[in-house]
Amino acid sequence: MKHSDILSQATSEIEKLKGRAFDILEVKKPRNAEHAQYLSRVISKISPFVGNLFEFSITEKLNEADWN
Repeated sequence: MKHSDILSQATSEIEKLKGRAFDILEVKKPRNAEHAQYLSRVISKISPFVGNLFEFSITEKLNEADWN
């Protein structure tokens, strides 16, 4: 396979994840101002977690593909 074919197939596989929902986290409306301040500090810590989840999902999808 040429590298351009691999990149094209990988793109196609990753596009299959479009619209997929990850049922791992839900942030609800804060109860009060103190809770809102707390959530604003915690939200920044969620970003790496979500990034790792995306990375795992993409890797898993690409590993499932037929590369022959």
